[in-house]
Amino acid sequence: SIQLYQKGITTREIADIIEKCMVAIIAQTNSNMTKDVVEAVDAFHNRPLPSQFEVVYFDVCFIIVKRGTAQKEELHVLIGITHQLETCHQLWHNPSESTLVYKELLDYVKQRGLEKILSFVGDGFQGLQEAWQEIYSGVRFQRCWVYITRMVHMLIRKTDIVHVLA
Repeated sequence: SIQLYQKGITTREIADIIEKCMVAIIAQTNSNMTKDVVEAVDAFHNRPLPSQFEVVYFDVCFIIVKRGTAQKEELHVLIGITHQLETCHQLWHNPSESTLVYKELLDYVKQRGLEKILSFVGDGFQGLQEAWQEIYSGVRFQRCWVYITRMVHMLIRKTDIVHVLA
């Protein structure tokens, strides 16, 4: 910037030049970083999966998504555990929870190499169980104890909770 000043360019013009250069550099850096992140996410979602899991946990948690207005949408979570106690995580954002969505997600996991599951843990959503039996027939289903405990908790008197859940 000193050389530009010596050539007669004002400090305001130098500041404008530097600002334009920095905006271009930052825009390109952001573009490169975004491209790298997108490539890493795609690689994560398309990596091959182990052929067998001892246990698979599949559930939905709700996240707030802003598209003009804030709305709660589903984030489907699959956690698989191999016999060597290695874990594998898979996440999908899908705005709804339905049998069709579950079938698509489970079919996608199967196409990526997951052939055998010994035990499946999930909530009581009927569509999940239907999809599971269609894609991975014969797999033992265990309803998640958190959901069972919540249901029991809602059905008993408050004075009896401590004794029942002990």
